Amino acid sequence: MSNSEDVGLQYSPVSKEPGEEAKGSLSYLTYKLGGETYGTPLTHISNVIKIPKLKPIPSIESFFKGVMNLRGQIISVIDLREKMGIKTEHSENTLVFIVRDESGALGFIVDSAESVISIQDNDIERPISANLRIPTQYYLGIAKHEESLIIILNLQALAAELLKSTSSQ
Repeated sequence: MSNSEDVGLQYSPVSKEPGEEAKGSLSYLTYKLGGETYGTPLTHISNVIKIPKLKPIPSIESFFKGVMNLRGQIISVIDLREKMGIKTEHSENTLVFIVRDESGALGFIVDSAESVISIQDNDIERPISANLRIPTQYYLGIAKHEESLIIILNLQALAAELLKSTSSQ
């Protein structure tokens, strides 16, 4: 396994700025999956890296693409597009978001990172009711930002669930 290449977007999960909570806004990292724009609270993402060479692991779910070595830590990587039923295609813009919680770290493959934006809490419509490939508890809602709609995902909760399910197998 080769070392991963950081794209200069490293974030430490930190609390909101003083007074930000009172304003009811939060920073989100937006990204593309299959041509659609998604967002995740910035505090959920610890690193953004170019997709490294992955070591495949046989006999696990198809959306698990293997493991990578990130600064000495072995991290499982899933293809978020495949997990969500979106056609998967890698390009030079393909990235991995590293999401950490108390049970470990997990990498999510995405098409590309867009930007960091601030979204007011009242600009997010909840809940999403539809037949979804990912349970609704991982969808935080749909945000209205400028002239676009952004699907907000809770990657931290999804990572915790996936890490829990893989450790129990």
